[in-house]
Amino acid sequence: MPTTSDRVAPGWPQISLAVTTSALALYFSTGAGTVWPLAWVAPAPILALSPSLPGAVACSTAFVAWGLGGLSWWTMYAGVFGAATIAPAILAPALMFTLGVVIHRRALGALGPSVGVFAFPSFWAAYEFLLSRVSPHGTAGSYAYTQAADLPLLQVVSIGGLPALSFLVMLAPSTAAVVWIHRRHRPAAARAAVVPLVLLAAALVFGLLRLAATPDAPRVRVGLVASDDVAGLDEMTRAAAYAHWAGALAADRAEVVVLPEKLARVSAAGTGTVDSVRRLFSEAAARGQIPIVVGLDQSAPRRNVAVAFGSDGLPVIEYAKRHLVPGFEASFKAGTGDGRVRLPGGTFGVAICKDMDFVDVGRSAGRAGVQLMLVPAWDFVRDGRLHARMAVVRGVENGFAVARSAREGVLTLSDGYGRILAEEPTTGVRVARLVGDVPLGPGGSFYARHGDWFAWAAVALALVLGVGSYARRRS
Repeated sequence: MPTTSDRVAPGWPQISLAVTTSALALYFSTGAGTVWPLAWVAPAPILALSPSLPGAVACSTAFVAWGLGGLSWWTMYAGVFGAATIAPAILAPALMFTLGVVIHRRALGALGPSVGVFAFPSFWAAYEFLLSRVSPHGTAGSYAYTQAADLPLLQVVSIGGLPALSFLVMLAPSTAAVVWIHRRHRPAAARAAVVPLVLLAAALVFGLLRLAATPDAPRVRVGLVASDDVAGLDEMTRAAAYAHWAGALAADRAEVVVLPEKLARVSAAGTGTVDSVRRLFSEAAARGQIPIVVGLDQSAPRRNVAVAFGSDGLPVIEYAKRHLVPGFEASFKAGTGDGRVRLPGGTFGVAICKDMDFVDVGRSAGRAGVQLMLVPAWDFVRDGRLHARMAVVRGVENGFAVARSAREGVLTLSDGYGRILAEEPTTGVRVARLVGDVPLGPGGSFYARHGDWFAWAAVALALVLGVGSYARRRS
């Protein structure tokens, strides 16, 4: 095993190269970044270099690298949220990455490479999981979302949820770093790499087999439509436009139509706009003989609701958004119940935009056997693709397909395995529309039935390794 004397302290050129590489890899794989393989690279240079650096330099290097890479979130949300909101979303992960590097250094020194290699990935999975349980943004910002396009590895969320995917994505660079650190002591490097490589290979094989064994399933023809051009029109004109477009989708043989979130403001009272707007969609559903799910901004009390009208024009369900956007929806009252709607083809789920950032909404739908989730949404333009992919991952976790209709975002149809069946951006066009045949998902997954077992295992492992390395170093 290498000792401190075996290692040559890196100079500032090596430190600068490591920081630059990590920051660029993080920037282009998170936030608005889409180059998902770089997520496997981002932590590796810092993890490899840190044991050879003085403690203060290692911490500074980690914080600067992750902070610079985190500017991808600034690029995405500048002009939408203020600096007081965006800065913590960049600095907090940078601080936690720094803490993870400290734990990584200590565990490698105290417990050896074969055990220490698991310290950083278990810490990161535990951190993201615990944060998601208290954050008003749920799982938003999870490193696992970088792998939404990596379909074989993505399938692991159907067993262990997002923490399992975060653990594996962080295990790869941790292993690469440990092998590099012990490159002059090949037996130690090989022993440290064996178990991680087996775990990663097993996850990939499972994913490939799951994708290859996708069963034939009944299909539902879903229509989505959104327009960013009608935002400035009055409520009735905007609602009439959407009712007309819904009718056009019915003519295109859609079996259910999903319209965006808060497309018209109505009153909960029995007079005025509420009757007029609802009547428009009721008549459109009856005329086209097609169920329509529409998002409305309802007042008195103010709630963000999704109303489903059956093919006879009668309202079937009114679901209130459970997880509201801090600041933007401060005046809204959150809903408490699950959204289920019985339509031709089965019982489908209904959720609204940010609801899909939270595992509780997905799990309750998965446990209930929902096979298709209908999601009215409203994004912030630059986060449209990422936010749509978060909903896609929720579907893989819990076994349902997703039909997501977003203003200022992307219309998305995906199956229960994360495949994007069709998508259409709403920007740059007057009216974005999408019609596609969506196979129903396989239903409740292992994760939906058994919950956060892996996350709690990661928490336990992180505690054991952290306490163990501290006690070993003291002794």
